[in-house]
Amino acid sequence: MKSIKFSFASILLGTALGLPLALAVPATLAADPALFEIDAKPYSAADLFEGGRLGLLAVESRRYQGLQDLVDKEVLALFFQEEVKRQGKSVDAVRDELAVPEPAEKAIRAFFEERKDRVKKPYEAVRGKFAGYLKK
Repeated sequence: MKSIKFSFASILLGTALGLPLALAVPATLAADPALFEIDAKPYSAADLFEGGRLGLLAVESRRYQGLQDLVDKEVLALFFQEEVKRQGKSVDAVRDELAVPEPAEKAIRAFFEERKDRVKKPYEAVRGKFAGYLKK
């Protein structure tokens, strides 16, 4: 990925106008260590202040998670498409067949009982979260 080149004057102008400074975040830092240039001097992740490095890590993490979510959705869509063809059923019928059932009340209560000393909230307050966790 190419880095973005800024002149020092454009950075001052952008800052004066209240515009955020855009950084080019490469797909992999090892592939292109220069994130940006100012007056022909390249700056890499190692040149950033600690807050900048943490911010860059957060950006990369969000990017990775977004890509992972996209791939997961596409793989699931392809899976359903193949299952629909293979079984000769509708998408809804295949989804219903593969759906994870809601956990039983007894299982949710047992999960709560194992953790109630750490949770310190009444069962009714955490039941929904525990049910969602057990469903996963």
